[in-house]
Amino acid sequence: MRCITLFLVLLCLIDLSLCQDELVISTPVESVRYVNDSGLRVLIDQMEDSEQFMFVKFKASWCPFSQQLTTIFEAVAESFPNITFASIDASRHTSLNYRYDISTFPKLVLFRGNGSIYTYRNQSRTFRGIQHYLTNITGMQPIAVTEPEVPPLRLSEETDYFWFFSVAFVVLVPGTKLLLKYFNS
Repeated sequence: MRCITLFLVLLCLIDLSLCQDELVISTPVESVRYVNDSGLRVLIDQMEDSEQFMFVKFKASWCPFSQQLTTIFEAVAESFPNITFASIDASRHTSLNYRYDISTFPKLVLFRGNGSIYTYRNQSRTFRGIQHYLTNITGMQPIAVTEPEVPPLRLSEETDYFWFFSVAFVVLVPGTKLLLKYFNS
């Protein structure tokens, strides 16, 4: 029982250290706002009852496809200055995932101030493909921006502490029960 309690306490401490709650996180590219769930809610509320558009990338920091799409997303953001672009790490800030049907990463969603929501379902996540999609939905023409060089797909180099704790839990808990049963008999 102590082992389970210790495991749960360690998971809570790790989870608390990962979830810092800033409203809006600074961004290296001014055309994209990196936000958390409450920051995204604020942006959506600000555009309510208007004809404005906001294009949001729901990503996961551990997902190599999300990392690869970042360069393209930032370049598309520069080519549409009249559209608000935002990015949220939906694997860390999960409160909006059910509401907007976020079950895979990355997911691109276009919000309109009047409440309309358009999900980018085209599998071609290229610079030209996303520009074409935004032009079709919004009617806006992109300004001339150089197409970015897409970085090669690479696996995340972060350490997955939850995996290590899960393996330790699976190995230690049943083993502890067997040892207790052996010594008590």
